[in-house]
Amino acid sequence: MIDYFFQGGVVMYPILFLSILALAIILERSFYLYRLARTPRVDLATIVRAVNAGECDSALSLVSGNRNPVAVVLTALILNLSEGKKRAELIEIASAVGSQAVGNIEGRIKILPLVVQLAPLLGLLGTVTGMIQAFQVIEHIGGKVNAMALAGGIWEAMLTTAFGLFVAIPTAFCHFMLEKRVDGLAEEVNVAASRVLSTVDSNQGS
Repeated sequence: MIDYFFQGGVVMYPILFLSILALAIILERSFYLYRLARTPRVDLATIVRAVNAGECDSALSLVSGNRNPVAVVLTALILNLSEGKKRAELIEIASAVGSQAVGNIEGRIKILPLVVQLAPLLGLLGTVTGMIQAFQVIEHIGGKVNAMALAGGIWEAMLTTAFGLFVAIPTAFCHFMLEKRVDGLAEEVNVAASRVLSTVDSNQGS
C-alpha cells in the first residue's frame, strides 16, 4: 500500500490529508453522538403536564443539567416562560436555541461533503498529470511506444483516481449516516418545543 502511495505522485499527499481530515471528523462526531445517546431521555409528557399546571420549577428540575439538545431547548423555554414571556417571544427563543444546539451537534460534519467532492477531483488531476507524463515519455522516445517507459505515468494516472474514490466513497456514506442522526435529533427538538409551545398557547389563550 505504501509503495502504491508513492507511485501515485505528489497529488497523493493532498488526498492523504483529506482522508485524515475526514477520518478525524467522522470519529470525533461519532463518539460525540454516542455519548449524547447515553444521556438521560427527556420525559416530555411529564414536562408538558408540569408546564400546563404552571409548575415551571418542577418542569425545570426535569431538564436542568441535561446535555440532550431537547433538554437544552426546553430549559431555555421554561426559564423564559417563568419570566412571563409571551408565545411569540418563546418561539424566537426556541428557534435560536434550537439552531445553536443542532449546530453544536453537527459540528464539522459540513466539511465532509467538501472532502467527497475534492478527493475524486484530485484523483482526476493525478490522472491528467500522469497521462501528461506518459505522453511526454512517448514524445521523448520519438513516438516509439515502450511499456516500461510508460509505466510510471500510467501508474500515477490509475492510482490517484483509485485513491480519490477510495477516500470519497466511505466519506459520503459516513456523512449520510451522521446527517441522518443529526436530522433525527433536530426533529426531536422541534417536536418537543412544539408540544411545550402548544401548552403555553392554550394557557395564555385561556
